[in-house]
Amino acid sequence: ASTQRIVDMVVLNDVVFRIPEAHPSQAVFVTNVADNGNPVELGSFGYSGSGFPTAVMTDGTRLFVLFQKVLVAYDVSVDPASPVVLHTYAPTNGAEQSYWRGLTQSDNHIFVT
Repeated sequence: ASTQRIVDMVVLNDVVFRIPEAHPSQAVFVTNVADNGNPVELGSFGYSGSGFPTAVMTDGTRLFVLFQKVLVAYDVSVDPASPVVLHTYAPTNGAEQSYWRGLTQSDNHIFVT
């Protein structure tokens, strides 16, 4: 079995959201781990035209996914593998040459670099 490096991952409500390294689908993969011995793959999702996901973060309620060209806030409470987009944030007025690389969380703020 081949091993796959994980770029970033986060757990929210017994669901793991993970970004595998350089995956061709440019997606976030979703696994339910509520039953410890039997993880269930729920699927994956991306954000069309936004490039590779590079980071995931949660504030305990929402899921934030940083793609190369946009930061997306999701509601994952109903269907984690088909989350509802709450907000999108584009860098530098959406300039195509602008790419975001990382997320940092502090208190009630999320910083994007």
